[in-house]
Amino acid sequence: MESKYDIFEKEIASLLEQLKAEETPNADIWWEIWDTVHHQGDVWVSSYIAVPKILEIYEEKKWLDYNLPAVISVIENCRQKENNPQLPDWLKEEYFQALHKTVQYCAEKISSDWNRDFLISFLQLVCAIKQNQGLYEILNIALTEDEEKDLLDLYHKN
Repeated sequence: MESKYDIFEKEIASLLEQLKAEETPNADIWWEIWDTVHHQGDVWVSSYIAVPKILEIYEEKKWLDYNLPAVISVIENCRQKENNPQLPDWLKEEYFQALHKTVQYCAEKISSDWNRDFLISFLQLVCAIKQNQGLYEILNIALTEDEEKDLLDLYHKN
C-alpha cells in the first residue's frame, strides 16, 4: 500500500515533468503544483523534494516568473512551522543549496522585467531563508499600489 508521501511525491514528479515539457511556464500546471506542494500552511517532505527540482527546471529553461521564488518561499516559510515535517537529513544539503541558488538565479536576472508580484515573492524568499517571519508577513499583505502610496504619504507626514 502506498503512503500519502509516496502519492504526493509521484503527483509532484508528474506535474514537474509536465512543466518541464512546456515552452513557457504553464499557468494550469502551476495551479496544480501549488495545490500539491502547499495547502493552508501545510507542506510535506515531498514539497521539500520539489524545491531543487523546480529550480533545476527554471535554470534549464532559463525561465523567470513569479512562481519560482513564490512557491519556494512559501515552502520554506511553512517548513519552519512546528506542525510541518522536519527536513530529512538526507535532503538538507540539496534543499538549502537550492534555496540559496534560487536567490542567486533571480538576482542574476535583476535587469529583467520584474513585475511587482515577482519582486514581492523574491523579497519573501529572502525573508523566509533568513527566518524573518514578521517581514515575510508584512510583504504578504496585499496592498494596491495606491494603498502603498497612501501609507507612505501618511508615514512621511509623521
